[in-house]
Amino acid sequence: EQVASLKIRAGFLSIPDEILSIILEYASHREDKQQETTINFENSVKSSTRLSHVCSRFRALILATPSHWNRLSTSMTMDAINTCLSRRGSFGIQIAISWLYVGPNGVSPFCQRIFQEAHMWSHLHLLFNNIFDGDSQTLQELIRAIRRNNHADAPLLRELLIRLPSIVHRGHLSIGAKIGLQDKALHFYADWNTPNLLSMVVENLIPFPFSGSTSLTYLYIQLNFNQFERQENPFQPTTLATFLSSCPVLQRFVLMI
Repeated sequence: EQVASLKIRAGFLSIPDEILSIILEYASHREDKQQETTINFENSVKSSTRLSHVCSRFRALILATPSHWNRLSTSMTMDAINTCLSRRGSFGIQIAISWLYVGPNGVSPFCQRIFQEAHMWSHLHLLFNNIFDGDSQTLQELIRAIRRNNHADAPLLRELLIRLPSIVHRGHLSIGAKIGLQDKALHFYADWNTPNLLSMVVENLIPFPFSGSTSLTYLYIQLNFNQFERQENPFQPTTLATFLSSCPVLQRFVLMI
C-alpha cells in the first residue's frame, strides 16, 4: 500500500501545474443531475475546500484558481459566500437562487450581498418552481428580497434562467393582488442592465422587453397550461410577439407548451 501510494504521489508530482489545476477543477465541478443547481454549486465549493486540504500543492493551486470559488447559492452560509467572493478574483460569478434550499442566514442577507456583486454576475439561475400548498412563505420572502434589490447593473451576465411555479399553483403566492403571466411582480429582471445577455431560459413566464433583449441569441420558453382556463390574466400571443420583436439578433427560439 505504501509503495502504491508513493507511485500515485509521484504521478501527481510529474503533472505540470496547468494540467493539475484543470484536473482539480473538473473534480470539484462534477454535478449530480438528480440535484438542483443550488446544491451542486454548494457541493462544488465543499469539494474544492476538501481538495485544498490534501496537500500544500493542491491548496496553492486551488486558492489561485478563481473558478473554484465563483459558484454561489442560497443554500450556503454567509461565511462561505464571503470566502468565495474574496477568492474569485475578477472571475465572473455563477449564482443559483432557490426557495427550496436556503442557508441559516435566510434569503434577505443573501440577496443583499449578491446584488452588491451584480457587476460580476455571469450566470444567474432563479429557481422558484415546484410550489405546493403551505410551502410558499420562503418563496414570497425571496421574491420580495429580490425586488427590494432590483436595480442591478450586470454587464457581464450571459445566461439568465427563471423557473416559476406552474399556473395552477400561482394562487399560493401572496406577492400581488392578482398573479398572472403579465404581473410586474414576476418581471423583476426588467429593471436590470444586462447589455451582453446571450441566453434566456424561462418557465411559466412570457418575458417583458428589457435591456438584455437586444443581445439575446437563444431563448427557451416553457409554459404549463394545465388549468389555463382558471387564469384571470390568460396568455396573450401578442405579448410573446412583442418580446420577440425586441430581440433583433435572436438565432434560436424554442417554445414548449
